[in-house]
Amino acid sequence: MAFSMSDKRIFEFYGQPVVIDSTVDHITTDALNETLCAAMCYNLEKCVVAYFHNSTCKLFEYGIVTQIEKLDKTSKKVIALKTNMSREEDCPFIFYMLPLRSEIKDLSAPYTEFLYTIDNETESMMTITYNKTVSCAPGYTKFTRPKTEYCLSLYTSTAGKINYMEAQQICSSQNFSVVAGLENAEERLFATEQGSKTTSPDGYKASMFWVSGIRKSSCFTLSQVQSPECAGIKAFNPTDNWLSTSSGYKWIANNPDGVTELGPTQNCVVLWTEQYPRNLHGLVDDATCTAVNTAYGDARGVLCGRVAGY
Repeated sequence: MAFSMSDKRIFEFYGQPVVIDSTVDHITTDALNETLCAAMCYNLEKCVVAYFHNSTCKLFEYGIVTQIEKLDKTSKKVIALKTNMSREEDCPFIFYMLPLRSEIKDLSAPYTEFLYTIDNETESMMTITYNKTVSCAPGYTKFTRPKTEYCLSLYTSTAGKINYMEAQQICSSQNFSVVAGLENAEERLFATEQGSKTTSPDGYKASMFWVSGIRKSSCFTLSQVQSPECAGIKAFNPTDNWLSTSSGYKWIANNPDGVTELGPTQNCVVLWTEQYPRNLHGLVDDATCTAVNTAYGDARGVLCGRVAGY
């Protein structure tokens, strides 16, 4: 049996799931019949497989079921598969039509493709293989980090200078991003090259761009900053929680230096860029969070980032 609307179609046949990812929860509910169970899967955005037996309906989202056993009518066990086959000539579903490639949508992840392929493994077994691919929103560039695929965009302002709080607000308005950090040299080079294209209306040859880092309260005194726990970027809490090595933070000599006998004066972090690379280009520095310029340049923008796929 099959039913469909728009580009989705549900196919039903006798069978049962045999390989299930037990680390991921699935939905178990009551249903009067297999058709109602299948309809629940159809209406659940990320559901791929529904299984009905003895008035119990189990709904499995993308990635959970990878193998299905085909059974005969006497089992009274019914599988419903969601696919993208939508033409009437595709009915009835016949196993020799496999492999069948399909995709589901997740509105919360507009830049993720949830692809899967249904195929025959043996005469009595079917497999579902999953292939999730992620991309970035327009204006962002994708990078591979140890924790995740990550998207970065360097926001630059030619009209005005921005402090750190304004930088946070800008990133939040840019696809709900955060002030991003520098995972490695590749990300630092990307941000530096983008920033070097910025021209300051005040005639400065250098520009600052806010990056992830807020000074820890445990690194507020001269004695504290002498400890290994406050060395370099370790002295700062990340606003970008997807950093692992932070090896992209290459400091200006003798920096960070924003702690005096009177306490901390520079609690945020900036990346310097220069139109004509000299001493500051591609280096990071601690800076006063409310500052919009120094003797060397203006705060012209911010590095924004978020996890790829969203």
